[in-house]
Amino acid sequence: MHGFAAPPAPTGPPPKQINLASKPLKSFNWVKIPSTKVKDTIWSHINDDSVHNVLKGAGYEEFENLFAAKETKMEQLSPLDASSTIFIDLSHS
Repeated sequence: MHGFAAPPAPTGPPPKQINLASKPLKSFNWVKIPSTKVKDTIWSHINDDSVHNVLKGAGYEEFENLFAAKETKMEQLSPLDASSTIFIDLSHS
């Protein structure tokens, strides 16, 4: 009996380095293209290294400033002073 093997699974380009930002950025609603479907699209022709070299330094700073996530500031609660007394009503818990 002759066995039939399944064709090998298609492989795409190696995964790219992500999260190059130095601070949190706004989230974008987008759908990731599977690496096996990138072939013959504009994304297969873009050289990440040359893009990073162009944006290095001031380019990244401007990009991060434009798309920075809104920072939330935590308020510091003042500690209770020694003269404060707290009563807990257990009948309402």
